[in-house]
Amino acid sequence: FCSDLAMADHKIPGDVAVFAAIGRLSIAWAMLEFALDGAISIIHQRLEGHTVEREVPIHIGRKITYLKRCFKKLQPLMPHQQIILPLLQEIQKAVEFRKNIIHGCIMAQPLEGTNEVKMIRLLHSPDGVHTEKPIMVTTTMIRTASDEAVELTIKAGQFTLALAKPLLK
Repeated sequence: FCSDLAMADHKIPGDVAVFAAIGRLSIAWAMLEFALDGAISIIHQRLEGHTVEREVPIHIGRKITYLKRCFKKLQPLMPHQQIILPLLQEIQKAVEFRKNIIHGCIMAQPLEGTNEVKMIRLLHSPDGVHTEKPIMVTTTMIRTASDEAVELTIKAGQFTLALAKPLLK
């Protein structure tokens, strides 16, 4: 299905580096989403976010859309639009690469002496017909995306803490 990689003996140094980079990316995005979830929780429960959207968003795309809408519609958040909307735009741009890696299937082991990996991600459609999206990535690309996600996490965490601070008094 996703090649014989599932049955391979993963002791090749290139494999270890790729798997470590993917794990690092996954952890970085978990931290980023944790920061966004904290902000969403505060906005939804304490700042009338439920008037913008009844249900709390679960998926990353909906979280970003929800936060953008809240910062445009909720009076207490409007003064912070110039800082938060560009941050949300940065996060939205990074989402596609994250999806490709996290939801992609590695199709072949890295060639010896290279860190390039061939992956395929299935793009789903409502009619059940899926399209294959081929992806070529390197361990360096994945590690760079992880570093960028950590930087976004720091910014998102600062914004979440700023929202929480008045509530802690």
